[in-house]
Amino acid sequence: MAAESPGPAPSGIIESRLNAPAVQDLHRRVGRGGALSLDGVASPAQPFVAALLHRLFPRRPLLVVTDGLKAQEQFQQDLETWLRRERQHGQQPGEASTRTLFFPDWEILPHEDKLPHLDVIADRLRTVMALLNGSPTGSDSRPEQPPIITNVIALTQRTFVPSRLRSRIKRLARGQNMDPLDLVEWLEDQGYEPEVQVDSPGQIALRGGIVDVYPPSSPWPVRLEFFGNELESLREFDPHTQISRDEIASVEFPPAGEFALLRREAGHGKPEAAASDAARDRTGFATLLDYLPDNTLVLLCEPERLAEHAAHYAESMPEQHPLFLEWSALVSAMHGRGMTVAAVTEGTDELSGLADEPPFDESNGNSPLSGAKGALPVLPCGSLDLYRPLGERMPDPQVAEAQRRDFFQQMQRWLRQGYAVQVFCNNDGERQRFEEVWREQSGSGILPDTGDGETSAAEDKLGRTPTSDKRPAAPAKRGPASTVKAQNTRTTTLADARGDRQDACPTLRLGSLSRGFIIEPLRLVVVTDAEIFGRYKIQRPRRL
Repeated sequence: MAAESPGPAPSGIIESRLNAPAVQDLHRRVGRGGALSLDGVASPAQPFVAALLHRLFPRRPLLVVTDGLKAQEQFQQDLETWLRRERQHGQQPGEASTRTLFFPDWEILPHEDKLPHLDVIADRLRTVMALLNGSPTGSDSRPEQPPIITNVIALTQRTFVPSRLRSRIKRLARGQNMDPLDLVEWLEDQGYEPEVQVDSPGQIALRGGIVDVYPPSSPWPVRLEFFGNELESLREFDPHTQISRDEIASVEFPPAGEFALLRREAGHGKPEAAASDAARDRTGFATLLDYLPDNTLVLLCEPERLAEHAAHYAESMPEQHPLFLEWSALVSAMHGRGMTVAAVTEGTDELSGLADEPPFDESNGNSPLSGAKGALPVLPCGSLDLYRPLGERMPDPQVAEAQRRDFFQQMQRWLRQGYAVQVFCNNDGERQRFEEVWREQSGSGILPDTGDGETSAAEDKLGRTPTSDKRPAAPAKRGPASTVKAQNTRTTTLADARGDRQDACPTLRLGSLSRGFIIEPLRLVVVTDAEIFGRYKIQRPRRL
């Protein structure tokens, strides 16, 4: 498979490292396709690697598989931070340049007499609808494909076959003729719940000639106004205030009751003989993989952990349930279709990695997820636990202050050694507090300010910071001799470990990340509020 040229990326951390030798090596090896291993990638750095691969292969769908819902939510949050148009302090972070798709599991067993949360169904349908409306062959001409984040349980749960999903979609345009009562009847048959007022996905409300519908695939509900049987007006509206927003020309209604409709097709609640026949017929159901083209890049985060979670879930499933597909069958389907499957692990195995070997070939008997013997990790990403361990409880204030002082000294050592230290704060309050503590403990003054969103301190491809116009730069201990200058960037100089001390400052950014990490081949250190303030971050749930 030919390597794809990197697409446009936002100015900042990722773009400045696309030409680094280690990144180019990763680009070349992943571009060959097949099965490979990415060893030595600490968990906090895995979303960064995913964002990097997305920038290297922007026209290929990227599917990330985590072990559970909590890890899936954390991965999405970190990945969207990396995909966001990077802004320096003094500006609010911009919108994500590429939206991610979130495909969760039902959080219940298919044979239980329960229904998933409405938001779960909405997320699942929003994902498959987005993929259905894209190019089924992977030849989409759009500049970027949105990454998809899922978990191993969600991937084993079946959904609509793409062709059947298309048959369940109704499209309406302004000026079209349709009886509003017939529309409501059709929507109810597709799983929409009638309510007095629409405020959640999958709900409908009828008031005279006005029909309010909240499609699961849409961020806003839609108000349809009929004059007789003619659709006169189509408008989005705010579900909280019920005030109309923008007028739209057409609307698309997918099914709302994915789980209930699938169970009906699977024979749930039917006589035993009919249910048995439905269970044996799995052709009417599909998995998320059926919505993805063969050139999809799949990241399996900790494959052993994925297999354990899948095996535990399979023990709770009835034998040959039509809404469940074994994990081993899914992995075989990935390789059988020629998808590029990368196993991402925290551990470092000396016998695996990304080496110059042919892609996986079933004929030679190699394991689909094994690497080449003797290869070393091409892009090792370490955690900061060694430098800033976090306990389950907050230590005494004196101990916490000493630990923070030691960590800040380590940050200064990284800066003197030519590393680019990027500090992420959640909000302006944390940013201001960090500036105060940094000045107190480092003696350094103003942090670099590159408010135009360009690469902080004009880092070169190995993350080294160029010099100020006022003073010559102290040489970095490692790295290339040349640096790449960025326009409209105010910089500071590196501090020399032995000569005259010069102020070296980290770059401050607004964004939410779970933990920090270090990538030595890129001379990059990412620090979060968890390391700065010595506390674990409480993951914000996607729904209350």
